[in-house]
Amino acid sequence: MVIPTADCLDRGSVCLDYFTQGRDAFLGSDCDRFLGVEVGLPRGFEIGIDHCLNHGDGPWWNLKWQLPLEGSDRRALALGLQNVGHEASAQPYLALAQAIGRGRGHLGVMRADSATRLYLGAEAPVSEILTFAGDYLSGPGGSTSVGLVWSIAPAWSLMVGRIWNRGEESERHWYVDLGYAFTAF
Repeated sequence: MVIPTADCLDRGSVCLDYFTQGRDAFLGSDCDRFLGVEVGLPRGFEIGIDHCLNHGDGPWWNLKWQLPLEGSDRRALALGLQNVGHEASAQPYLALAQAIGRGRGHLGVMRADSATRLYLGAEAPVSEILTFAGDYLSGPGGSTSVGLVWSIAPAWSLMVGRIWNRGEESERHWYVDLGYAFTAF
């Protein structure tokens, strides 16, 4: 739900996301609303930008490079840098994804809030169009989240989940993400 993964879009693929996060993910004044764009580039690179629509924060840039792993289409490794921009501290990370049966596991390390944090994640298909997802980010201010990803149509997806933050901002949030993916070039 919230951790970076080793997944990268294919060259020429674009994903548009409208996502919200807050105690009331739909109508509350505490809810942050974002527009995100990710673009798959040649040689395993992906670039993205997120912009907060209702608080004027951002934009934040994200860059990821998926390193080729010889002899495996069930495993991926990526180096990334997220949250580069407006009053934010860039967060470098290393992510590994591994297919496990029909599901996938994620393991990574990132630098955030002047600390090195480990993270874990899992995805497990519930049906042809529904996938359970969950993740854990270590440390003070880390989080645990669970949710469902619904493949609404071939190009559309809807992710809905619950995030439990720890530390000073110890509260629960909803996360909702409507995504549309297409090939642009």
